[in-house]
Amino acid sequence: MTITETEKKLAAYRARKNREALLNHYKAQVKTMFSKVFPKNYEKPEDTNVDIKEPLLIESQDVMNLHEANSDSDIESNLEEDEKKITLYDYTYYILCFILWLTIYAIFVKLQFGTIYFIVSLLIGIYFNTRTGPKKKDEISAYSVFNKNCESIKGTLNAEQLTRQMVYGGFR
Repeated sequence: MTITETEKKLAAYRARKNREALLNHYKAQVKTMFSKVFPKNYEKPEDTNVDIKEPLLIESQDVMNLHEANSDSDIESNLEEDEKKITLYDYTYYILCFILWLTIYAIFVKLQFGTIYFIVSLLIGIYFNTRTGPKKKDEISAYSVFNKNCESIKGTLNAEQLTRQMVYGGFR
């Protein structure tokens, strides 16, 4: 019995959905744990009783949609959006890093190297907050000449808009 390409994609889809269910289950457990310590910051999770071992039932329409659309990029973009959300753990981490930086800064001030430490810290901060890797697929650049059809991002003031505002007196 040979496995067709559709069956492979279906198995990959089921595995991905099971991973998502497991991830949601663990997120709910962490939220429940933090809600006991910090009751104002976390709301009650919707579904903490997720049965992961139960196989997913997928209708034939889902298989057709899987075949037609590239759901991998959609799921990856949704997971990337979830990863970008700042949690209480992140705030705590940033505060502790700032306290550590401030303590080391105080030591360098005492050694009369505070200015050098501050300047080096700024340079390191600039380096780590600047993306040096390649841009993601279909990501819009701030410079419109690098985008498809020279499309500009929202909020960009261009000559046409400026002319419209000066001639017609307002936004049109």
